[in-house]
Amino acid sequence: DFDALVLEAYTKGRITAQEADAAKSEFTQFRTVTVREHRFQLSQFDYKSDRLDVLFASLFTDSTSTNNLQIIVKMVLTTFHGNAAVERGFSVNKECLEPNLQGLSIRSLRLVYEWQKGKTAAEIIAKVTEEMLKSVRSARSRYRAMLEQQRAEASHRKYEESRKRKDATVLELQSKQKKLLLDVAVLTKDADSLVYQCETDSNMSLLVKSNALRRAAQQKKEEVEKVEKEIVALEANRNKAMAEAHQAVVFAFNITDQGVEFEFDHDALLRVWASGVRAYKKWYARFKNRLRNGIYPAKPSSLLTMMLVMIFATMFGNDLSFGYVKQLNPLLVRYLGVVPPHDTYASCALIACILWLLVVLIYKLLIGQMLAYHGWMYEARGRVSRPTKVWAVLAKTLLRNRRPGLFSFQNSLPRLPLPSVGDTVRRYLVSMEPLLGDEEMLEMRRLAAEFQSTGIARKLQFYLRLKSWWAPNYVSDWWEEFVYLYSRDPIMVNSNYYAVDAIFVRPTRVQAARAANVSWAMLQFWRRICREEMPPILLNDTVPLCSWQYERQFATTRIPGEERDYLMHLNDTRHIAVFHSGRFYKVYFHYGNRWLEPCELEAQFQRIVDDKSPPAPGEAELAALTAGERKVWARARKDFFRRGVNKTSLDAVERAAFVLVLDDEEADYDPKDDSKLDHFAKSLLHGNGRNRWFDKSFSLIVFANGRIGVNAEHSWADAPVMSQLWEEAVITYDIVPDTGYTATGHCKGTPKGPVPNPIRLQWDLNDACRSVIASQLRVATDLLNDVDLHLVVHRQFGKGAMKRCSMSPDAFIQLALQLAYFRDSGGEFCLTYEASMTRLFKEGRTETVRSCTNESCAFVRAMESGANNEEVIRLLRQASEKHQTMYRDAMTGKGVDRHLFTLYVVSKYCKTQSPFLEKALHCQWKLSTSQTPHGQTSKMDFHKNPDFLSAGGGFGPVSHDGYGVSYIIAGEDTDSRRFGEQICRALLDVKNLRIMAEAHQAVVFAFNITDEGIQLDFDHTVLREVFASIVRSYKKGIGRLKNRVWNSTYPMGPKSFCLALFGGTSAALLGRDPTFGCGAKIESLISRFVTVPAPYNRYLAVSIFSGFSWLAVARVYKSVQSQLLAYHGWMYEVRGPTSWRTKLWFGACRVLLWSSGASLFSFQGCLPTLPVPPVKKTVDRYLLSMEPLLSESEMAETRALARDFLAKESWKLQFYLKLKYYWTNNYVSDWWEEFVYLYSRDPIMVNSNYYGVDAVLLNPSNVQVARAANMAWGFLRYWRNISRQTMQPLMVQNLVPLCSWQYERQFATTRIPGEERDYLMHLNDTRHIAVFHSGRFYKVYFHYGNRWLEPCELEAQFQRIVDDKSPPAPGEAELAALTAGERKVWARARKDFFRRGVNKTSLDAVERAAFVLVLDDEEADYDPKDDSKLDHFAKSLLHGNGRNRWFDKSFSLIVFANG
Repeated sequence: DFDALVLEAYTKGRITAQEADAAKSEFTQFRTVTVREHRFQLSQFDYKSDRLDVLFASLFTDSTSTNNLQIIVKMVLTTFHGNAAVERGFSVNKECLEPNLQGLSIRSLRLVYEWQKGKTAAEIIAKVTEEMLKSVRSARSRYRAMLEQQRAEASHRKYEESRKRKDATVLELQSKQKKLLLDVAVLTKDADSLVYQCETDSNMSLLVKSNALRRAAQQKKEEVEKVEKEIVALEANRNKAMAEAHQAVVFAFNITDQGVEFEFDHDALLRVWASGVRAYKKWYARFKNRLRNGIYPAKPSSLLTMMLVMIFATMFGNDLSFGYVKQLNPLLVRYLGVVPPHDTYASCALIACILWLLVVLIYKLLIGQMLAYHGWMYEARGRVSRPTKVWAVLAKTLLRNRRPGLFSFQNSLPRLPLPSVGDTVRRYLVSMEPLLGDEEMLEMRRLAAEFQSTGIARKLQFYLRLKSWWAPNYVSDWWEEFVYLYSRDPIMVNSNYYAVDAIFVRPTRVQAARAANVSWAMLQFWRRICREEMPPILLNDTVPLCSWQYERQFATTRIPGEERDYLMHLNDTRHIAVFHSGRFYKVYFHYGNRWLEPCELEAQFQRIVDDKSPPAPGEAELAALTAGERKVWARARKDFFRRGVNKTSLDAVERAAFVLVLDDEEADYDPKDDSKLDHFAKSLLHGNGRNRWFDKSFSLIVFANGRIGVNAEHSWADAPVMSQLWEEAVITYDIVPDTGYTATGHCKGTPKGPVPNPIRLQWDLNDACRSVIASQLRVATDLLNDVDLHLVVHRQFGKGAMKRCSMSPDAFIQLALQLAYFRDSGGEFCLTYEASMTRLFKEGRTETVRSCTNESCAFVRAMESGANNEEVIRLLRQASEKHQTMYRDAMTGKGVDRHLFTLYVVSKYCKTQSPFLEKALHCQWKLSTSQTPHGQTSKMDFHKNPDFLSAGGGFGPVSHDGYGVSYIIAGEDTDSRRFGEQICRALLDVKNLRIMAEAHQAVVFAFNITDEGIQLDFDHTVLREVFASIVRSYKKGIGRLKNRVWNSTYPMGPKSFCLALFGGTSAALLGRDPTFGCGAKIESLISRFVTVPAPYNRYLAVSIFSGFSWLAVARVYKSVQSQLLAYHGWMYEVRGPTSWRTKLWFGACRVLLWSSGASLFSFQGCLPTLPVPPVKKTVDRYLLSMEPLLSESEMAETRALARDFLAKESWKLQFYLKLKYYWTNNYVSDWWEEFVYLYSRDPIMVNSNYYGVDAVLLNPSNVQVARAANMAWGFLRYWRNISRQTMQPLMVQNLVPLCSWQYERQFATTRIPGEERDYLMHLNDTRHIAVFHSGRFYKVYFHYGNRWLEPCELEAQFQRIVDDKSPPAPGEAELAALTAGERKVWARARKDFFRRGVNKTSLDAVERAAFVLVLDDEEADYDPKDDSKLDHFAKSLLHGNGRNRWFDKSFSLIVFANG
């Protein structure tokens, strides 16, 4: 029975279930088709004599359709026919045939033994070897291992089959549940409709039917509950079986009578090994980074260099250690046993190491002192003091261009300075003057004086100074501990803050794709933090900020405690936690010893979204524990999450890199509906109180329509760190077009390996736990319902308009906020909080800027009282300068609030009461403000891409009846929408002052002579541009000088020069004389001028001799090349046999001229000078050329004139021409250019200019601006290659170079008209082209922001030009006609009307452009059926309409409307 045979093979584990099913199907096909086709062959088979394997080999002609059947047949045949030949196709027992017939196997030895015993009478014993004995001993253990492996495989197959059956049952029950739920919904809907109809028609029979339907629906509901219980039971059994499967033993051993047997779980051991290797690599990377940061800016290679210099100097007799090597040698010999001369080398290395460490320490101290200077922040614009200038030079020397790592400057950053108590108290009292009445102010001054005079202040300051000496930062640890971790209020709203998506762009609407790409980008950012591959943030590209806060950005969780919370941070984790539809998942981002790709993460997230299983009881509301009271959450964590499945799942959430929330709702921005953006922000700030895990360092929230945002916990770091994460990750990898998504919105790429399934976290939440969760949810709900949040999108003007007012944008906004609050509160001021960073210091966080000042209040009152503009502007400037000074003070450690806070903490430790501190620290901050930082990195130019800017974020105010900036926590008397309108109104009022007009009168550079001296004023932006232009010109000059040196020595090059010096010096070191006796003379000559000790005088002489020898060889080489290029006999060779001279010339050229490294001007110095032919030959050639053109009488007259010329004047003129030939490179070119072209006064249009037509049979693009951009970019790249000399010269027959002189003036060259003659103006560098379109001229930059623009960027500029419908200025449309007419008229007009003012500036922009681009309004094309179109094409290029081409430019690129 074939089925029984297949079943036996499957039971023994020889085939899989799939192979068994396939074999049965193939056997049925074989029996019905193959047997019928081979009926005659089967009837002739003789089972007694014929072979079965031969028969089946002939029947199985189609191996693909009977693959599995052949396996069964081979098993059967080899079972009875153990010696089945391999060539028959049945190679199953090849594995046992070949080893059994080897020379040292028992089988082979027994065969030999039996054969010898039969041939001879004597008994021969086979030799037993050690290898044979080892094989016999290990046979039993191998056999048992094989049986164990078979049992394990059978158990795994049994488990897989059981799991598949359970999965199928669960799917069946789930489909049944969906069907029942649908039936319930339909029955309920029908019952409701019958009730409604009964009420309308007063028909009681309809009510009876409705009740029957409701009973049926109730029965269906009971069935649904029953099915749900079955599903839960099956999933529990499945999870239990999975847990049992995971309990496999990694390592075990048994002691038996055969010895000790070891058992391993190889897969688990490999995972343990991989985890250990990964941990070791991370430890090594951290160690290497710490070592690099400890010695930064020095490098380990500098230590090796110093050691080698010290050792080599000692070898040559120069002791750079000032005698310490000789003192150290005896110690090394005595204590370490170092044998001479190695003791000298060891001493040199040790002293070099000490000196190197000393230099590094001094260097780091200098950097620390440089960073401790903050006077540069207080410099007035345009007036820089001498200390700041010196500091700037030293800072750029010591700090820039060192490639720092993220934490390279941490050890060099200064500590936060501790201000004096008197200064802090004075600043505090000044800040309270506009807020307190006269009596309250007197009372506050009395308390402050009492605080300073009683000794309390001195005592507290003493302890605080001790801490400032001991701790890296005397504020940060207490600020984190007492402000955040000791707070028992809910952290939702009160502590956590949010950040909104870039609302004007949306890269994709696919939720799983956006979540995957952003998660991957953030994880890459974490990877760069761990590897310290990204540089720290530098102010003005010079001063570094503290990077301490980045360490805890990922894998950090705030753990609740009854008295205080604490932060748990992990250095490494491989998963993130995902929350979706009330369910928690664990998703690996590092799997199989590699980081997963975005498309692989998307696959996992999509499985989560597609999962429709219900959450466990209480799981959907579990996150509410993190939103409520901290003490309640701490007790619940202790009572219900200390052990079992709850602890395991909670660990998975808390040990994740971050939490990803896949929200079921949508969020978006609609400019016509402000409420949508308000809902967006509220969803990020608090959600519904149970769908955000607020304890995590940050949670990434992705809405159903692809919008994203962040909710971040505040204790571990401040908002700028999260802002940089946004810029580095989201902007770089997410919202920039064509970076991370396909056209369908999914992540780019394909999986590189197996993708793990997301792990559903299990929870066992009893009734008591669910009761606590419900109470926490009520607290969170009350809190979030008390939030009134409104976001204002203000797009009327921005930072640029504020800067044009010569004001700080921060001061501008703060003053507008003061004005808005004054209007909103009915004429009152309040204590205002603005956060300022102190990251200029080690472990710095924030300081408070008290924005409500006497000056700001005076400005607000003047604004509201209707004072004249001049007075308001004066007060505005005073208030702005005051605010900027306060902000600088806060940044440099001279703030008020952090010092008072730490004094208060010390007083509590000392159990000292201070009424002043109590009153100062318990004031209500009714207006809390903060600017969302952006543009911290150079990842995105927000000026070019303003839509990529995030909509910002927000946090809760300090006071419950106060206001915030981006959002508002409303009290009884607040209205966020009204306050937002007041802010917009205040911003416009401040902007509309006449100060805007005054700002336009700024100059680049000016000075005033006053009583105090000369005051200088600079426009730093323009000066920076000028400096950048000078640097670029300097770089180009260096490049040209380098190319000239290279061309003058080609093809030898600088490397051969260094090789010559090295070879000569090496020969001298080996005792040879490479100077042929000249070295002694050079040494004596050197000794007359410079004293050089031996043997360095000899090395110097050899180097000089080698250098001059190299120059002589290079000169001879160039002369030989020039002689070769002067031979032109090869051009006169008849096709066929070649003369021996030409053959010799070809060989020499291939040796001396051919080189793949030749640049554009490499052969310029080798090209021969144009020869001056004899006058007689030139005259004869002329007469010969005129014979067919002149009559006999005219020809005779011409010959007589020629004879007269040769006899009288020719020798004199030829003499002067010979002189010019010897003096110049070409005796013709300059005169030809000057007299034929530049002295001509006729119009150059048609008479001089020429044209070139497009490839008329091709048209790569019909889009005018696209074709123009691509062509212009291609021309500019060609010019770049010319400037850098990266092109090779044109070579005739790949041997003879042509002159490349004319390429130099191809770009940025203009013919300037003159009354007597024109001249050519050529620029070595320019950064723009001139564009002419519809009678208007434009200046378009192709090099901007220190880079060359791409074709798409040029296209964007050209499109704006084409879209510009403004009319040209009077006469502008016909301006180009000046270049088409008489040269003298154009010269006079240029002199009269274009010498100054805007005309000169615009004309310079055209004449100094690289070339002119004409975007023509007409179309031009080629039609093979109409020749006139091509004629029109050519005429448009040659002259246009006489006023739409700038004919003076070296060339103009003309692009017609059809491309």
